[in-house]
Amino acid sequence: MNYQVKLFHWPERGDHVILIACGFVDLNGFKQMFSKVGKITASLSDSKVLIDLVDATYDLDPMDIKAFVSAITPDLLPINPKIALVSTPQMKQRIPLTLLAASLSNRGCKVAAFYDSKSAVTWLIEKF
Repeated sequence: MNYQVKLFHWPERGDHVILIACGFVDLNGFKQMFSKVGKITASLSDSKVLIDLVDATYDLDPMDIKAFVSAITPDLLPINPKIALVSTPQMKQRIPLTLLAASLSNRGCKVAAFYDSKSAVTWLIEKF
């Protein structure tokens, strides 16, 4: 797995983080990505994060997702960022990501899964 992270500061629009991953992402890869996002956003308020997994492949087992989400701590993923996960529309990629997003949302995180970037960006800029 390879990934790149960019942080953008806009005074009127807040802080935005874009993480683009490619290659095969296993459970440890997801832990690395969320840890990186957590470190970047820990001191920021009202940050918005787009994690682009369109060029990545992954096969997350529901039990692995459950274990991962139950182990989430504030140092791994602060509650404050709003995170959009973007995958391809293929069911094999979309379903596990949707389950991950739903499970994180149930833990109080603002996370949603999308299969196109435009919808993800629209959701990120909406106010709650």
